[in-house]
Amino acid sequence: MKVRNSLKRTFTAALAGVQVLALLMLGCLIGPAAAAEDAEEELPTYTLYRTDGVTLDGGTEGDEWDLVPWSSDFSQFYSNTTETPLPVFGAKFKAMWNYTGGQGYIYLLIDVYDPTTESSANWTKDGFIFAIDETGDPATTAIASESETSTCRRTATMGTRALNTSKVLEYTVAYNETGYVVEAIYKFVDSSFAKAGQVRMDVVAQNECAGSTVMQYSWSGVNYGSNGNFNPEVGIGILSEQTAAGQAQGGEPDPEADVLFLVGEELVASRDAVNGTVTLPEWDTRTTFVGWLDESGEKLYPAGYVCTVGSEQMVFTAATLELYLQAGAAVLVEEPTAIRFTAGYDPESFAALESFVTGQGGLIAKADDLTDAVLEDGSITAEELEAAGIAFDDVTPELDEAAGLLRLVKQEVADTAAVYAASASITVRYSDEDGTERSFYTAYAAEDNARSVAQVAAAAFADRSNVGVETGGVNYAFRVDKEFAVGDFVSFSYSPYTAAQLTLLKQFAGS
Repeated sequence: MKVRNSLKRTFTAALAGVQVLALLMLGCLIGPAAAAEDAEEELPTYTLYRTDGVTLDGGTEGDEWDLVPWSSDFSQFYSNTTETPLPVFGAKFKAMWNYTGGQGYIYLLIDVYDPTTESSANWTKDGFIFAIDETGDPATTAIASESETSTCRRTATMGTRALNTSKVLEYTVAYNETGYVVEAIYKFVDSSFAKAGQVRMDVVAQNECAGSTVMQYSWSGVNYGSNGNFNPEVGIGILSEQTAAGQAQGGEPDPEADVLFLVGEELVASRDAVNGTVTLPEWDTRTTFVGWLDESGEKLYPAGYVCTVGSEQMVFTAATLELYLQAGAAVLVEEPTAIRFTAGYDPESFAALESFVTGQGGLIAKADDLTDAVLEDGSITAEELEAAGIAFDDVTPELDEAAGLLRLVKQEVADTAAVYAASASITVRYSDEDGTERSFYTAYAAEDNARSVAQVAAAAFADRSNVGVETGGVNYAFRVDKEFAVGDFVSFSYSPYTAAQLTLLKQFAGS
């Protein structure tokens, strides 16, 4: 494949304050069976199936919670209460996971039996803790609080009487006649670990007793950490590529079946031949599902392809593609008459498909011209625009293969206030008899992906730091005088741009 050099002109990124999605480097995927063999037998293990998400309403049923099993009951690991008899207490949880939009999540449902929650004045220390080592590394790792960015961390004790604010966990509590139910969403600190494999995790439930004494219970039956280290005896969470609905409806795959289907190294489905053939299924994967690679990796077939099965067992592996638009856009600093949108893709998944890729495409259109019908499926395609009679620029992307980027540029923008929308695509050719081709497009969201030259220039102009150092990959190298002061950055103000560049940015921002 011919690789284009990245644009040599200097562009400035925007918009400030908009999060840019990070590329996720997919590593070797570890299936549940292999991960369970590596774990010590005495460690509790729970399989987290994938979900599209749940609604935080404190219900133990609905969404997909009724499709996944409960954990084993929690065991007490600490108590300083002198009450006799001891308060009755019990807890268990369910969990699922998801990866979407470049971010990984774990969903928790914790069911607590605690009849001593009726008082509004007491039991204010009732709560729960979620502890996780996202890496799954069994080695003892220093544990961090949720305010830090370590991948081995614990939340604060999340109160069930008064809900706490958390940077990494959102939750709700619903009381019932026997206790309460917690629903929570944990956001991965490093979403590259939100993939099939394993994490180390524990859920702790704390019961306040009379006299402000407490009893603590956990799924693993141990304290999640001590002396600043993550306890290596906490449980194992297996992140399965199987969906909750899929495992509930399809049951366990049969490793002796005629045809096996893998996602990474995980066996997710199986089929026996009917009249000598098997129809390849659709599959829901963490990124865009492209098709099925045969065992040699030399042939790619679409879902729905009817495959002839011989005497030997056949194995197919899901081919996926992570392709998305980065939030914001960029303009040419020296003369902001061009706007650039950038799409990202995962180089490793792209490499597995490279021999089937027939091209990369891009288009840029005015956002105001886009109709609800075009945007209904969450993407913008050339076929949809042509059918709707909407004008657009057919843009040849600049491919930066090393960085995993496709850059789309609209030149000589006359109206700096005009808002533009972009879409990137990658086209593959299948190995079926017709050599079918299909293009896969980036998703589109106006709040993230629609920008004008004026908006981008204004955000770049306002990009300031109170220290002249490199931060987040941006070098704030130039001291700014009062002529270019912005907001609170009047004194000790630094910019990535020279005075001449700031003058141009201010002009094109319409200031």
